[in-house]
Amino acid sequence: MIKPSIVEVIGARVELRHAGKEFVGLCPFHADRHPSLSVNEEKGVFLCRSCGEHGDAIGFVMKLDGLSFPQAKRALGMGADCPPRPPLTPSRKRAAELAAAWVNTQRAKLNVTLAGAMEQRDLADEIGDFELAESFDRELGALQGFYESLEHPRGAAEMLALREAIEGITEGAEVAL
Repeated sequence: MIKPSIVEVIGARVELRHAGKEFVGLCPFHADRHPSLSVNEEKGVFLCRSCGEHGDAIGFVMKLDGLSFPQAKRALGMGADCPPRPPLTPSRKRAAELAAAWVNTQRAKLNVTLAGAMEQRDLADEIGDFELAESFDRELGALQGFYESLEHPRGAAEMLALREAIEGITEGAEVAL
């Protein structure tokens, strides 16, 4: 998918002038009296230094015209370049269901493991073993990172690649499923 020039897209709606490596103009997203909108052709992004609006050519059209992502792409003539999504075959659907079930199980087990680590850290604090408590804090941070990664689809896909390691961490945790 080839994006149109951001300078051309924004320049068709806002008067831009060259300023160094960028172009500047009045921001259309607020009552701008002094040019605060910067457009960087090389990076393909815009930024208003007053109101904070920022994004790429598609985002600019979406915000200015109140369009959805697909509508903005069509408005910019990018609709035909999008490759179609592969069909959802029964085997792909089954693989997704299995992955989702694994993720849910691991999250439940990590929940139990997190609770145990918190309890151990609290006990270490109570007996005054701050070095041990700090060790449990580091463990908690790693476990919470795994837990949060499993919350998001992209993170879950990456976690599947670490399946053996995660299952090793959650091995002793018992959950009712």
